[in-house]
Amino acid sequence: MQIFQGGPHPLTGFIFRKCLEALSLVLGVVLVLLLVFESGVLGDPALLEVGEHAEYAQVADARVRLGIWRAWDATALAVTGPGLALQGGPDALKIRGPEGAWTGIPLGDLSIEDLARELEKASQGKMKVEVAKNPERSASGILTAWQGDILKLDDGAFLGWAEPVAIGNRFLNHAGDLLAFDFGMSRDGQAIGPQLKERGLRSLALALPAFILTTLFALALALLGATLLGRSDRFLMVASAVGMAISSLAWLLFLRGWLAGDLGWFPIAGWSSPYIPYLALPVLIWVVVSIWPDLRLYRTVLLEQATGGHLRAARAKGLGRWGVAFKHLLPGAMVPILTQVLAALPFLFLGSLLLERVFTIPGLGGWTVDAVMTGDQAVLRAIVFLSALAWIAAQWAADILCLVVDPRMRRIR
Repeated sequence: MQIFQGGPHPLTGFIFRKCLEALSLVLGVVLVLLLVFESGVLGDPALLEVGEHAEYAQVADARVRLGIWRAWDATALAVTGPGLALQGGPDALKIRGPEGAWTGIPLGDLSIEDLARELEKASQGKMKVEVAKNPERSASGILTAWQGDILKLDDGAFLGWAEPVAIGNRFLNHAGDLLAFDFGMSRDGQAIGPQLKERGLRSLALALPAFILTTLFALALALLGATLLGRSDRFLMVASAVGMAISSLAWLLFLRGWLAGDLGWFPIAGWSSPYIPYLALPVLIWVVVSIWPDLRLYRTVLLEQATGGHLRAARAKGLGRWGVAFKHLLPGAMVPILTQVLAALPFLFLGSLLLERVFTIPGLGGWTVDAVMTGDQAVLRAIVFLSALAWIAAQWAADILCLVVDPRMRRIR
């Protein structure tokens, strides 16, 4: 079957092109995420996560968890030298003697064991150096893990060691993990994948029924207003204007206080089995808040279709008002309606931040805000990646469905 009438391209060719387009978008999303989260454009990812005032061990653990370092050891070398000091540099370790003179030790290909001998030699035996373990490791890891500018050795100190991951390898590793849907561990040490699934299902349990009800009610009212016009349409427009003028927070507080507090029809908040009583009021509030802008949008779309010549011809043939509405008006407006609906679908799995917070529903919305507040880079990267994938899939589906419901678009494609 050919979907492009008058052209040589079959449906399979169109789908193949859309798949290539989606793949290129996914790769572009991965690249942008890596540039934002891994390149250091926003600062050191580890410091952004744990905070600038965190202890060094916390920063180092974050760098290992985020893949910046492959390994870290806080006690690679134990050094003692009264009156001596050490300073890290780009490619050398400097030692300051009691007289205040600095001596540089280029690390190059030195091992930790070699570095220990060089330090003792440069200090003329005044520095005592002990290798804790793995003496064959590269001494350059000492500079990677260097904690500050100058380290005084009067009371002794430990030198840390870290093995960095090259930025190119980090990009490839994280890109592979994202494409394999392996999102790693969150800041609190829990696997992100299972939490995404569990919390995403909770958010969808709230958002999906609310979105479906909102769309159906708004479309039904818009069809009613566009078909009847007159007083019914004016009443709906006034009601929508009033509904949009009242803030969503005011609706939430009023309906929660009235229906849950005063009347006791719903629980105030909570999340336990059975879950439907805890979801009913948030779904109702979602519908009440969201129906008004959708109603005005769908009414505008339907009124634009109502001026078409094919509708006048259908009326001239004796087709009734509702027959014209359901057989011609509504099908003719399906392309913009489908586009609007599918454009909103990708954001449903995030749920509603406000409703989840107020009704203590442990979904993705609250988790995302917590990740932003705590700087959990891995969680944010996973959520942004999945949101982008959902948006790409929705646009892909919209293009296909619009071709199916409106044959006129096949010639455009």
